Amino acid sequence: MEQKREINKKLSWVFTVISIGELAGALAVVAYGLLKGHMTGTTCNVIMGAALVLYWLLEDIAEPFAVHRFDGITQAQKEAYVKYILLDLVGFAGIACFLFGVGGSSSGSNSGILGAVVYVVVMKPKRQNQQIFYGHIDPEAESGEDDKESEETSVEEQEQATLPEQDEEDTSDVK
Repeated sequence: MEQKREINKKLSWVFTVISIGELAGALAVVAYGLLKGHMTGTTCNVIMGAALVLYWLLEDIAEPFAVHRFDGITQAQKEAYVKYILLDLVGFAGIACFLFGVGGSSSGSNSGILGAVVYVVVMKPKRQNQQIFYGHIDPEAESGEDDKESEETSVEEQEQATLPEQDEEDTSDVK
């Protein structure tokens, strides 16, 4: 069992190295093509978009299946996985929109900034679902309604905790 875990860890590392390597290779091809003047902005966008899709496929689809991450997981973890990969895809679409908007638009379009905002907004729920899928967080403890209620009660408790202190300070000032 321990040997299988070590093999899966190494295989996961191999997927990460391959994914980062293909992104770096695509970036190098685009940089070389732009510096030599052999590439247009559209070609660069297609290459970088394809590299992002390939990265997503390798890291979010192929790697979990290859290292058997679905063995013995709960239904909540499966649901978190689907949410995680969809949010990651939306985040990569935001990155692509950012790259396309910044790299090729001279008309003052805000699509690049919008893509960056989309990426930033989806990061927290994506990471939360990723942690649930990997089993680092209990899905029962991460429900949204419970968080809102606990935040409201904690604010009320904090207000009540500070009120007596203020009253004691006020009475001490009077003496």
